Amino acid sequence: MSITLTESQLIFGQVLQSSSTQYTIIEFIGEGAFGKVAKCQVNSTSKLVAVKILKDTFVQDVEEELSMLSKINLLDPDQFNLVKFHERFEYSSYTCLVFELLEMNLLQFLKTKLGSSMYVNQIRPIAKQMLVALQRLQSLGITHNDIKPDNVMLVNTEEDTLQVKLIDFGQAHPSSSTTHGKWLQPMGYRAPEVCLGLPFTEAIDMWGLGYMLANLYLNTNLFPVSCEYLMMKAMVEYLGMPSEDQLLFGMHTKRFFCQEADEFGLGWRLLTPEEYSDINRVKAKEWPTWRPHFFSLDDLLYIYEEEDAEEFKDRTEFIDFLKHLLTLDEEKRFSPTEALQHPFIRMSHLSQDPDSSDYLTTAQALMPTEASHSVTPVKDGEAHVAEEADEVPPTPASSQITHIETDVPKVPLSHVNDDNERVQEPCQDLGKELHLPATQSDSGICSFPEQFPNHCDEGLECVSSVNGPMVEDVPFPTPKRFKNIRRFFSRIQKLFFSCCCSSVQE
Repeated sequence: MSITLTESQLIFGQVLQSSSTQYTIIEFIGEGAFGKVAKCQVNSTSKLVAVKILKDTFVQDVEEELSMLSKINLLDPDQFNLVKFHERFEYSSYTCLVFELLEMNLLQFLKTKLGSSMYVNQIRPIAKQMLVALQRLQSLGITHNDIKPDNVMLVNTEEDTLQVKLIDFGQAHPSSSTTHGKWLQPMGYRAPEVCLGLPFTEAIDMWGLGYMLANLYLNTNLFPVSCEYLMMKAMVEYLGMPSEDQLLFGMHTKRFFCQEADEFGLGWRLLTPEEYSDINRVKAKEWPTWRPHFFSLDDLLYIYEEEDAEEFKDRTEFIDFLKHLLTLDEEKRFSPTEALQHPFIRMSHLSQDPDSSDYLTTAQALMPTEASHSVTPVKDGEAHVAEEADEVPPTPASSQITHIETDVPKVPLSHVNDDNERVQEPCQDLGKELHLPATQSDSGICSFPEQFPNHCDEGLECVSSVNGPMVEDVPFPTPKRFKNIRRFFSRIQKLFFSCCCSSVQE
């Protein structure tokens, strides 16, 4: 018999008893297909934790998640920006997983704290910490499979640095046991090798990270997520066609592409919307009128006004960084170790001149101190775990959250308005923030801007990942930072005419 979790069965103040600990429910802070998340107090220490209470239909899937969490906990998760798992226990007919309590996910942070997209100097600390996390997972032989903003959580928003952790290992599995042709990752975040039905590796997490960082920069999805055909169309327009080998050996290639003869022989092309609808018996949706067609990721450089020479230089390196993560060929895609050496992460491109170092100082202030070990990725994750388990004892379940302090001046996390005055965001009640995947009400990266009330088809259904709703398409760029859309298209037009004139002269 299926169990439905209701507040009449699990209520505020109720005590959940494990073999060694009593947890008192303070409030329910999240709910999804898996069940509920409760904010609980450990009776013996008054420490606050998050308890994930699973529906019985998800209990059969918990064993592999526990296997992944046990590997992660062999070393201190705090050092590698991974959520800390405490214990599993059975209470009545429920299966409960106990985690450290974190404050809010990136989706909620954008909505409640920033209210707009992130600047690249705010994105960098998130990128670096996630690269350290993925580097550690790779060394353990684990693929996360579900990198997205609601699975990255801030430890404490009161800190001036952005300290984040990767959560939710419900879809994680050993990298050595990937299933060829299996559908993984939520729409939009799905790597090209997964879309085409090719063999895949942990490199799909690097694709997911790149897509997530692009979304933080845009405040919406880089690709449309309401239709897989539009997602593939955008992928081709921004990044180019997949290689001949990818198309030839992909199990799902013919869902999106076809071969046809031309003067050069057989060639591949993207299906038309009508062809896609006929072959897949799913109607391809129309391209949203508010969404521009970009020619490459370079176009993202110009969607915002240039605010400062150093900021623009930083933005340029960020776009180059994205190109290495959002590479169609997984063999050419950056690994976490390679990505950590990119100038955008190292800030080697920023001016060291004391007279013009304000931007560098601000960027440094947002970065957590070096607390993570450098990990050399290995293919045999099991062997690596066994070797290190003898050297470092497991993390005690009662260990506290450690906050990383910076050695440089603190800079408040706030945006600057048109008059260069700092704008403080209002404090929000953080007690009801989710610890795990967002509910349907949290499915958008930001709320629909009032300036664009009719620019989104509210009838479009968003495709969900297996363990939580996927973020929706919302109009972009966000009006707060996008000051002059005509300037962007003017640049494109000038570039086009410049190319035409060069061709004529030749």
